[in-house]
Amino acid sequence: MKYPFFVCVLILIFQTWSLCQSNDAVELFLRNRNPVEQARTSVELQQQAMHKIEEITTADFPKYEYQKEHLFVKRLVLASELAMPTNGFKSISLKKRSTNTGAIEGTVRIAGIFNFDRVDMLAFNELGYCLGAATVNPADGYYCIEDLPAGSYYLISKSNYIDEFYNNIISWNFANWRSAELVAVSQNSPTLGVDFDLDRGPIITGKVMDVELNAPIQNRFVTFYLFSSQDKKLVDSCMTFLEADGIYSFTYHQTGTYAIQCSTSEYEDQFYAGQISIDDATPVEIQSLSQTTANIDFALKRATAISKGAISGMVYESETNQPLELVEIIAESKSEPCVLWSTFSMFDSGSFQPFPAGSFRLDDLPEDSYTVWAVDFFGGHATEYFRDAEFERDAMPVTVVNAQITEGIDFTLSQAGKISGKIINESGEPVDSIFVLAVYNKDTQIPEYLVDQFINGYLYYGQTDENGQFNIVGLPAGKYAVQTYSYQTQPGEFIDHPYTAPVTIANGSHVEDIDFILYRAGAIIGKILDAILCPINGEIDAYVFNSQTGNFEFFTEFNVSGSEYRISGLDTGEYSVFFDLSTQTAPYVSQFYDGHTAFNLTGAKNIPVVRGEETKNIDVTISLGGTINGHLYLPNGLVTGADTLKKTLIILYDVSSAEYVMDKSTTFCGGYEIKGIPAGMYKLCAFATTTDGAVSYYGGGETFHDAKSKTIEMRPNEIYIADMTMFHANARINGRTVKDSDFSPLNFVYILAYDESGHAVSFGVSGVQLENDRFLGDGNYSIHSLRPGSYFLRSWFIFSLHPFFTTYLDAHYNQECYDEWYQDVRIEPHVVPNSFAYYKMYFAPPFFCAVHPNAAKLTIPDPNSVAEDIVFELDPIENAQLTPEKAQIVSDFVLYQNIPNPFNPDTEIRYDLGDGSHITLSIYNIMGEKITDLVDTYQVKGTYSVVWSGQDVLQNKVSSGVYFCILQCGLHRQIKKMALID
Repeated sequence: MKYPFFVCVLILIFQTWSLCQSNDAVELFLRNRNPVEQARTSVELQQQAMHKIEEITTADFPKYEYQKEHLFVKRLVLASELAMPTNGFKSISLKKRSTNTGAIEGTVRIAGIFNFDRVDMLAFNELGYCLGAATVNPADGYYCIEDLPAGSYYLISKSNYIDEFYNNIISWNFANWRSAELVAVSQNSPTLGVDFDLDRGPIITGKVMDVELNAPIQNRFVTFYLFSSQDKKLVDSCMTFLEADGIYSFTYHQTGTYAIQCSTSEYEDQFYAGQISIDDATPVEIQSLSQTTANIDFALKRATAISKGAISGMVYESETNQPLELVEIIAESKSEPCVLWSTFSMFDSGSFQPFPAGSFRLDDLPEDSYTVWAVDFFGGHATEYFRDAEFERDAMPVTVVNAQITEGIDFTLSQAGKISGKIINESGEPVDSIFVLAVYNKDTQIPEYLVDQFINGYLYYGQTDENGQFNIVGLPAGKYAVQTYSYQTQPGEFIDHPYTAPVTIANGSHVEDIDFILYRAGAIIGKILDAILCPINGEIDAYVFNSQTGNFEFFTEFNVSGSEYRISGLDTGEYSVFFDLSTQTAPYVSQFYDGHTAFNLTGAKNIPVVRGEETKNIDVTISLGGTINGHLYLPNGLVTGADTLKKTLIILYDVSSAEYVMDKSTTFCGGYEIKGIPAGMYKLCAFATTTDGAVSYYGGGETFHDAKSKTIEMRPNEIYIADMTMFHANARINGRTVKDSDFSPLNFVYILAYDESGHAVSFGVSGVQLENDRFLGDGNYSIHSLRPGSYFLRSWFIFSLHPFFTTYLDAHYNQECYDEWYQDVRIEPHVVPNSFAYYKMYFAPPFFCAVHPNAAKLTIPDPNSVAEDIVFELDPIENAQLTPEKAQIVSDFVLYQNIPNPFNPDTEIRYDLGDGSHITLSIYNIMGEKITDLVDTYQVKGTYSVVWSGQDVLQNKVSSGVYFCILQCGLHRQIKKMALID
C-alpha cells in the first residue's frame, strides 16, 4: 500500500528534471555512499536504463527518432519521413511518402563466423536521427534496413559485441563518429554490400574460490567491476554465473588497463589479486580486442553477519503486551528514498533461523540513517513508525554504524480500525475494481491535496470486489476523508468524489456502510484532420484544462482510433483541450481545439461537457508548421557530438515577446531538428550545459539583442536550415545555496545566470559538477561558460512554475524555500499563463525571465575570472526569515472574516493586497472539494470586496454547512471558516 500510480507519476516528473543534465547523473543520488558503492550503483542503473532503451529501439523496428532531450532519455519518438535539404528553405510535401525509398543490405559476422547472439543494425541520418533498423539473421548474417529516404546515413551495430560504425570504426558510446563512412541511399534501389565483421571482444576468465574452504564458489551470480587504473573511476560492470567448478568468463568491449573487483553475496568484495583497496589492486591490461586474459582468479572470504550494520528489537501487542510474530519490519534509507530492507519478527533476515518470539534483527544495512516501521499484514494491527509514531513525518530516525547492532528498536502495535462499504453505479449495479482512499485527518481538517497526505504516509486504500464491496484495513484511530479513485483501473469511466462526511475510527473499530454512487463521466469526441481533411495517424497527446480554474485535469483518458479521438473522465463544466503533435513525423503545429496556437488559455475556445453525456463533433483541423534544423559547429569548423559538445541545447525564442518557446538537444553528430513551429519570427541560441561553450546565437550574436543574432521568419510547410557555431568561454561563478533559517546546505537547486535582456546564459546545480557529473559537496554550485560582462543570478527549484508542486513536492525533497534573485530579492512562485512548458507538463528551467529591478548585478571582468563564494540564503516557505521589505508585503496581504457569519443567503468577503499580484479567492466545502472560484485574476494594490451568494460553479444553491474561504497569493494563503444556515 506504499506507492500507487499517481504518486509514482509525480515522483517520475521530479526525477526527470533532477537528472536532466546528465546521462550518468544517477550518481547525484548516491553522495552518501563510499566511492566504490557509489560508482557501482551508477553503472548498474545506467546499464539497466540502456538495456531498456535498446529493447524499445530494436523492437519491431518502426522508424524511430533516437534523441536525448535535455540529456535525459525521455522517449523514442517517430522520426521524420522527409528528406532533409542542405540549405535555405524547402517546401514539405503534404502527400504521404510513397515507396520511392531505398534500403541498405549487407551481412554481419562476429570474428568471421555466423551463429551469434542478437545483433541489430541502425541507420541514422546526417542529423543523427534514427530512421530505420533491422535485426540480423544469425544463420546467414543477412540484414536489410528498408524504407529509407534518399540521403546519407551513419550505420551502426547494437549488440553485446564490439559495435562499430561503418566501416570498421568502433562506436563505443557513439564516439569516433567523425571517422565513420557515410552510406549513400538512392530511391528505388538498395545499397548492397554494407558488411560488418565485429570483434567478439577481449575475454577475461578465471576461478572464484572460497578461501576458508579452499573450494570453488559455485552455482551463483557474481559481478565484476572494472575501474580505470589511471583515475580509479568505475567504467563498467559485468555479471556472470559461476558453474560447479567456480570458473567464470565474460567478454568486454574495449582495451585498457583496469582494476577488477569481484563481488557476490555472503562474501567480502575483493580486487585482483587478493587486495581489498583499489589503490593496492593489481592491474589487468587488455591490449587488443581479440585478447583472452586467463587466470584472473579470486579467493573470497566469507563475510561476517554484521560486516555492515544491523537493527534489532521487539514487537509487542499494546493491550496484552505479548510478543507479536510475523510482523514485517521495514527500513528505508534516508539518503536514498525507496531503497528498502525488510525482515519479520521471529526471523533473522540473513539466515531465516527462528528468533525468540516477537524479536527481529535486520542485517546487512549500509552505514546510514533509516526510517523504520512495522507492518502487520496478518494480525490486524495498525502500522507504527519508530518511535511510537503513526506517520512517517513523525518517525525518529535510526542510525546504523558498520559492524554494530543498533538495539532497542521496539514497536508496540495497537489494533487497527477498518472501513467498509459498497460502490454502485447510477443504475444500482455494483462496480468492481474501484480504489477507495482513506486520508487520515490529523488536525480534523480535510486535506486539500491527497498527494501531499499520501507522501507523508497518511493514505490507506482498499478495492471493490465483484459485488462492489471494499475494505480499508490497518487504520490508526482518527478522522478520515474517504474518496473513490477509479482512474487506475477504469480510466475515464466515472466521476470520483469524496464521502459526504469525515469517518471517525477508534482503536480496533469497524465503520460499515460507507457507500458511494458513481456516475458516468462525460466525454469529448471528434476527429483530428490535417489541412486537406485527411486523418492524422501516429502518436498524439491531449492536455485538458478546466476553463474556469485553468487547472490541468490529471485523470482524463485520451484515445485515438483512426481519425476519431475521445477524451473521457470529465465532470460537468467547460474545458480547453490542447493537442500535442510534437511526436508526429510531419511538422504539425501543436494547438488548442479551435486552432488557437498561442501558448496560453486566453482566447482558446471552451468545450461544454455534461457528466454521463458525450459532446460530439468537436473536430480539430491541424495545420502544418515550419521546421528548423541544422548542425552545431565548434569554432574550428568541427561539428559537436559525442566526443565534444554532445550535451548542447538549441533553444528557440519568440522575437516579439522574447520568451522561450521550445528546445532540442543536439544528437551524437551535432545535428538537431525542431518541428511544428507556428508561423512567426524567432531567434535560436546554442546553450551548453556541460562544457565551456558560451551561449551563441544563430548568426553569430552573443546575446538576444545582439545585431548579429539573426531573426528567422518561420513560414508554414517549410524547412529552414540554421547551422550554428558555438564559441568558447572560461569564466565561472562559484557559490553555495543554504537555508536562511539554519544555514544548512540545499542541493539540487538551479542557479541561473541571465544577461540584461533576461535570457539565460548558463547555470549550475547545487551539489553537482555538471561537466563531469560528480558531486560537488553539499550546497556548492558552479556556473561555467561565462564571457566577461555583467550578469543577474536567480535560484530555481524544480517545481517553482506552479505553487502546487512547490508547496507539496519540494518540501519533501528538502527544497522548501522561496526562490530569490541575488541578493535577497524574493520571487513569488506563480503559474506562468503563457508558458508552453507548463502546458506540456514539462518543467524546463526559466530560460527567459524578466530581471527584477532590485536584483544585484555581478560583473565578470576578464575571460578567466572566477567569482567565488556567491551565496544564496533562501527563506524557508514556512516560518520564513523576512526582511522588512518582504514583511511589509506579507502583512498587507489580509483576508478578513466574512460579514455576516453565519449567513443566508449572501455574505461579503473583504481582503487587502499590499502589492499587485495574481490572486485566487475560492470556496471549499468541509471535504476539501472546491465549490467555486470567486476571483482568479491579477489585481493591483488595494482593498477589495466580493459577495458570495452560496452558489457553486454551476450557479446551483449549496446546502447549509461549514465552508472555507481561501485567499491565495503566490504561496501566501489565508483561510476563513464560514457557516451557511437555512
